[in-house]
Amino acid sequence: MALVLLAMGADLFPHHLGVTISGKVFYGSKDSFDPDKGLPVGTVRSKEVYLEIPAYKKLIEEGIDKDSARGTKLLRQATKTFYKCVHEVGKTSRSALIVEEGGISGYPVRDLTPLIIKNMAAKLKAG
Repeated sequence: MALVLLAMGADLFPHHLGVTISGKVFYGSKDSFDPDKGLPVGTVRSKEVYLEIPAYKKLIEEGIDKDSARGTKLLRQATKTFYKCVHEVGKTSRSALIVEEGGISGYPVRDLTPLIIKNMAAKLKAG
């Protein structure tokens, strides 16, 4: 049985035992994440961040259809802002991953939502 598993590329002694990543990964790579390195992992409540992004606020407050040309443009701007801020915080916090809150188990995490929002607010203020 072990030879069959090895032939199929299975890792008989995975170092990832006990760590499960089931949520959306916004920064880093789920496939190359190595828990044994002990690098920090952050979580984010993406909806909370999106609600602070001006383009997304406008979309919601004005009831703009997300599938319309204007809605698509605003959503694209909001997504670009979200990922840019997440990536900047990922780099500065030296995180291996930033995952949607609740999207990783078996590994210590730090909630980076407030830091991402703060970073975004500073960027928007600076223009």
